Amino acid sequence: MPGVSKREALCRALQAIGQKTCSSSQTQILLASDPLWATLFSGLLGSGEQALGAYGLLGGGAIVGGAVVAGVGSSRGEQQKQRDT
Repeated sequence: MPGVSKREALCRALQAIGQKTCSSSQTQILLASDPLWATLFSGLLGSGEQALGAYGLLGGGAIVGGAVVAGVGSSRGEQQKQRDT
């Protein structure tokens, strides 16, 4: 892959491996929560340049909450399909 660093290639490979071992609903929740983790690590590392206000936190929480609700519903559907077969 031209223009891709070794670190980025490693991250993509690890993500692909992780997606194979997780269900689709778990993967959806993890990938949708990526901005949340980025914000938390940014705050922990002391980067004050990207501070979120109340609306940013509320919006991030709504996105992650929606992903969790969708993932739980998807997980229940997968379990039902497994029982039916």
